[in-house]
Amino acid sequence: MRTVEGAETLGEGECRRLLSRVPVGRIAFTARALPAVQPVPFALDGTRVVVAAVPGSTLAVSCPGTVVAFEADGWEPDGGAWAVTVVGPARVAHAEAEVARLDRLHLPSWSPSAGRCYLVIENGITSGWQMPPGSVGVRRSVGTDGRASA
Repeated sequence: MRTVEGAETLGEGECRRLLSRVPVGRIAFTARALPAVQPVPFALDGTRVVVAAVPGSTLAVSCPGTVVAFEADGWEPDGGAWAVTVVGPARVAHAEAEVARLDRLHLPSWSPSAGRCYLVIENGITSGWQMPPGSVGVRRSVGTDGRASA
């Protein structure tokens, strides 16, 4: 099955390998009956995705007990690209032993003074794709002087 024209569908092991290469992804969830997408620092804990959240934040309040989608992607200088999505139930880690173990992942907090909690996304469905080298061109923009830049 091909999800993107010309892309190779990835197995779960390759998806996890690619996820381990990037520190930030995006979580899609429902907040106040509306869709929301938020960039988040994350790490893998086996087959689970662990997200650092601020206690009481929209993310920490809206996600537990629901199914969320997590996505991370990357592109290579050679023109290759990839994307991985994990869909599964989310929960906040409460058990002292689990929190201590997740502390050892050393996830950065984007609001260190506000405290931290861990949102754990259980592995429900993992899917991914990868484009071969040379597939993705470099996007260029034009500056105010009319010159193109990479």
